[in-house]
Amino acid sequence: MPPPLTIIPHKHLRLEIDVVSVRDLHPHEEILQSLVNKLMERIKQDQYVKHPIMVDKKTLTVLDGTHRLIALKNLGCKWIPVCLVNYKSPKIRVSSWYRTIANLKPGGLPTIVRQLQLKVVETTPKEAEKAVRSGNAPAAILTRQNGSIIKSKHLTLRQRYNLVKRIEEAAIEAGASINYNKPAEAKTCLKEGIVDAVVVVPQISKEAVIDAALKKKVFTRKTTRHIIPARPLNLTIALSLLKTQDPAQVRTQLTEFLRQKRLKHLPAGSTVGGRTYEEDVYVFEEAQRQD
Repeated sequence: MPPPLTIIPHKHLRLEIDVVSVRDLHPHEEILQSLVNKLMERIKQDQYVKHPIMVDKKTLTVLDGTHRLIALKNLGCKWIPVCLVNYKSPKIRVSSWYRTIANLKPGGLPTIVRQLQLKVVETTPKEAEKAVRSGNAPAAILTRQNGSIIKSKHLTLRQRYNLVKRIEEAAIEAGASINYNKPAEAKTCLKEGIVDAVVVVPQISKEAVIDAALKKKVFTRKTTRHIIPARPLNLTIALSLLKTQDPAQVRTQLTEFLRQKRLKHLPAGSTVGGRTYEEDVYVFEEAQRQD
């Protein structure tokens, strides 16, 4: 593999900016086709790709940016800008998204449980969450009154998330709405009455992410929440360049393109393009010309 186009030496993590073939990348989660379609329309309108996707350097597993990858692939792009990182670094953590259920009709939750023929054991919310986090239950449902541990025979991690997906789909079919929140945020929303229930999901490991990606046995969407110390933004690479067949030409043009940029480092909590980032960001900006 040739050296990266440029390197950003963040204090906690080396960020390597490069371009790789879309065929060489390995997603680990399913996509939402409607979101891919929206991205395709936006990219076609802009005629450029704004941010690189986050990728494990060793295995080329996509950590963040799967929808952008599929959108570019569908648009006929041969290449995609990436930020390569060492996924084994302890500075990169993987967490989960709890499912929050709102607009449940009276009796909606018991109906969903019966419809899916789930066996549940009622307990306290704290014990229900503990059972899932320890691996003793595939999932649990929390309400403001109690917790329900879902009982089942032994399930693989992928099967556990497929069960969670079935609960989501049944809730939507019953007229409820689903959202995805960090665990603490989800429980706060439940406590404050913003949502009616929370689905506690299993914790996932980096090894499971890599295994799913390389074996092409992807998890359901919103399985992982990757917490990365820093990320690059605003590369803004022309769509036409990413459709170029010759890799040498792509790398030469991108190297020259990057020479015309300067990096602006912003601390965690900064807002860029209307989004507030929890991590440090490095924003590529046009370099000021010397008169």
